[in-house]
Amino acid sequence: MFPRAKFRTGNAIGTDEAFAGGVKNVDPCRLEFVVPYGTLRKSKVPPESAVFSLQDICGNVWAEICRQTKEASPRIAPPIDLFRKVGGKNRHTVKALYLLRDTLKVVGSKSLSLAPATAGIFYMDMENPLTGGTGHTISLCSQNNVPVLD
Repeated sequence: MFPRAKFRTGNAIGTDEAFAGGVKNVDPCRLEFVVPYGTLRKSKVPPESAVFSLQDICGNVWAEICRQTKEASPRIAPPIDLFRKVGGKNRHTVKALYLLRDTLKVVGSKSLSLAPATAGIFYMDMENPLTGGTGHTISLCSQNNVPVLD
């Protein structure tokens, strides 16, 4: 129904993996993997699919990604600041890394040729619908006027 649509995934185990598998069966060239670091579950990425990593962004893009992440999830601000200070992931910053990745999925990056999202499609836990990375990403969609389907 949408032959020119691109579909993004964070390459997580579970729903992300199932969704990516369905898109891959139709056209793996339409899959965009947005990951915190380039080696995340690399064996699950079809060679025809695009990969965008936080490792590839720099300068003003980092500032904007961090700002929007903190705005959508204020409680994550201290780990984000620590991540930027130490320059990498550790047990205190790993959650921030995944939320920063989710922000990149929504806002995109001109320097990476990653367009902003035009819609968000989510499988939600109806008992806790706006928690974790899904809740964070839905908040980002709201911040950026991106329609959400659940």
